[in-house]
Amino acid sequence: LEHFHTLTLQSKVTAYNYYMTLQKLTNVTQLSKQYDRFKPFLHMLREWHYLKLLKRAGRGHIADGIRNIKPGELCLQCPVCPRLGFNLLDN
Repeated sequence: LEHFHTLTLQSKVTAYNYYMTLQKLTNVTQLSKQYDRFKPFLHMLREWHYLKLLKRAGRGHIADGIRNIKPGELCLQCPVCPRLGFNLLDN
């Protein structure tokens, strides 16, 4: 997955092209039947990205951190946007 991530950043390889390359590299003779595993590959990529997001948000070492995440908690807060109690006075 790190290899795929680096390739997408550097050379703009799509997930489909990467998957097809892996499929051809692992079955050069193509004598055996290959099953289509593209959808599970995409699902695995989404899970990997979500786990990386949890890690970057500091939820990796909290015991029940994944179960108690509310929508929007993993996003970065803009430091210049006005928020009461953070960068605005209460009055």
